[in-house]
Amino acid sequence: DTYGFMALVERMDESLVALSMLLNIPLTDVLISSSSKVAGSSYFMRFGKCVKLVKAFQSPAVKEYLQSKEWLAQNYGDTILHMAVNKSLDMTIDETIGRSAFQRKLVEYKRLKELDMERCAPHTILPCSKDGVNQVGPSRLNCYAEDYGCGYPCINQMLQDNTLHTKAQRALWQPSSSSWF
Repeated sequence: DTYGFMALVERMDESLVALSMLLNIPLTDVLISSSSKVAGSSYFMRFGKCVKLVKAFQSPAVKEYLQSKEWLAQNYGDTILHMAVNKSLDMTIDETIGRSAFQRKLVEYKRLKELDMERCAPHTILPCSKDGVNQVGPSRLNCYAEDYGCGYPCINQMLQDNTLHTKAQRALWQPSSSSWF
């Protein structure tokens, strides 16, 4: 099996911007919303009940094991793959896309994510409230399924408004033939 493109979680924004440029698709088609994190709660829906999330914890013994030669040997292939994907992303940006064009798109992508956080996060309805109250009913109008894509109606409207605003700005800066004389 082969992969045409692999993204890195810790470089997700860069991965998605590179993908959009390689496929020549709009950034809005790869936009990942974080509004559910901000609007979200420390609860998630499990078997119809809101269950409190517990912060991750690693005991000293687990931390030590994750640094052991045994662990590193067992995960060597994954480590090599991760390094190769990381290097490939950098090479794709530098040699195929072009660093300056990529940086411009990355700035735009981050601007869209900020707009999402400002405009949509306060209006996002998740299946569980911040207090652990089940609100599945209202969330069904706000999420694609369960807690996936929550806030999409606001995001879709925001992107439509942003597109109209961008087109209007471009029209203002495009001189018509009659405006020069």
